[in-house]
Amino acid sequence: MYFLRAPLRFARWRSLPLAILIAPAAWCQTPVIAAVSDTLGRTTLCPAASVFAYGTFPADNLGSFSATVGGETAPLHLIVTQAGVGYEINLIIPMDLAPGPSTVVISHDGTPSNTFPITLQATSPAISAGGGEGSAFLHSNGAQVTNSYPAAPGETIQLNLAGLGATSPVQALGSTSSSLLPAAVTPTVTVGGIKATVQFAGQPTTTVGNGYAILFTVPASAPAGADTLVVTSGGAASNEVQLPVGTVQLPTAPTIAALVNGASFAQEAVAPGSFLTIYGTGFQGPDNLAAFPATTVNNLSVEIGGELAPISSLIASQGQINVLVPSDLPGYGESLPVTVLSNNGPSAGNAVRMAAAAPGFFLVADPTNSSRRVAAALFANTAWLVLSTAQASALGLPPCTGQSATATCGQPAKPGDYVELFVTGLGAATAGGTPLATGVAPPASGSPLYYTVLTPTLTVNKIAAAVLGSVVAPGFAGLYQIDFQIPAGTPAGDAPIEISVAGNSVTDTAVVAVQ
Repeated sequence: MYFLRAPLRFARWRSLPLAILIAPAAWCQTPVIAAVSDTLGRTTLCPAASVFAYGTFPADNLGSFSATVGGETAPLHLIVTQAGVGYEINLIIPMDLAPGPSTVVISHDGTPSNTFPITLQATSPAISAGGGEGSAFLHSNGAQVTNSYPAAPGETIQLNLAGLGATSPVQALGSTSSSLLPAAVTPTVTVGGIKATVQFAGQPTTTVGNGYAILFTVPASAPAGADTLVVTSGGAASNEVQLPVGTVQLPTAPTIAALVNGASFAQEAVAPGSFLTIYGTGFQGPDNLAAFPATTVNNLSVEIGGELAPISSLIASQGQINVLVPSDLPGYGESLPVTVLSNNGPSAGNAVRMAAAAPGFFLVADPTNSSRRVAAALFANTAWLVLSTAQASALGLPPCTGQSATATCGQPAKPGDYVELFVTGLGAATAGGTPLATGVAPPASGSPLYYTVLTPTLTVNKIAAAVLGSVVAPGFAGLYQIDFQIPAGTPAGDAPIEISVAGNSVTDTAVVAVQ
């Protein structure tokens, strides 16, 4: 995903009440609010929206003012004065406010204004209709969509707008996010009355504010010309704007929609030497499921912090690239840019937060219950999967009793059993002090073993489990193996298993079947 520039600045609505325009040029010690509207002059307001309070305010520095909406502190951006009197203050509605009746109060040096009633709704999409630098539409290469450079049927376009409401998860305004924040309510986009495919809607990887972006695909049947575009979210429709549409599909650079842990698929930090999964568009096929250790596949490559990352697999048909985070990158909490390179140009505007360890469980799907997060685990020194009887049966696997150690089967573990657990995200690993280099898999023979520098902690049903060893799985870069023992006293059933690494905030939880 590209998100090449900061959120658009909307032109403020100027159809102000006459009483405000002719307010006397006098110092007003007590602020008075007469009207509140959004960037398009509408009184339909929503969380995280930039709104304008009109009235009479002391002509003072912005730092002398404060504001609350629904009792919560609201960030202030500017005050506009004329003839010695302030008449307009811009503020942002807090992200976490619920729809319904609310109030706005603006204070000057502690003196509050009148309590002005407003009504919030979940969303209130608003699109800037300005041209030039204010263009709301961008091609995937970052260029503005214009009449001379129109959007093309089938092309992915970025629409910058406001009013998509809360994100999921809700994150405080002014904080920073190292991952994309999708809108809690997914909008729809129509172009010329034809529904477009929305690839992402929410806030970019940046400081959390009131600016949103939507990535959508121009419908293949969209007519050439100025097509009316409308965004609808939660039943609220935006203003109508015109999207110039041409007739020829343009080559587009790749876009990144999400960066996630390659095992847990959580949008959190990643560790050196671990799997990172990239979701997006513009990844050229065919699929290649055994690309490692190549750094270029189908003219696609991935840079993390400016360093080429080995590609584990490219699943272009599903818009997915799995890469190995280079082992020599820092794991100290800093954010590093992630770029997908292709013949059509680079993606842009994405970053991932690094950590010394960011563990995530690999999982085994349960056909009987898709919500079960079953940790991928084997009985030690066997090919026997640790599964519930029902899951093993659903997967067509026999019980392991009487099977050879190399047979594929499944059954629950017992307290005291030794188990091998498979994860990613345990960070640096060494053999005799020598680090495992980027793009190198440890010997399949297990000689030598590459032990993780940081030892993970495991609990099973909240009981501490004895960890016997933590290594990069022999023959597999990015895949880590933890040998541990099911604690005595673990009750039968789905036992929650949690992994953590001291000094690192990322954890993961799954279940392991116990009998």
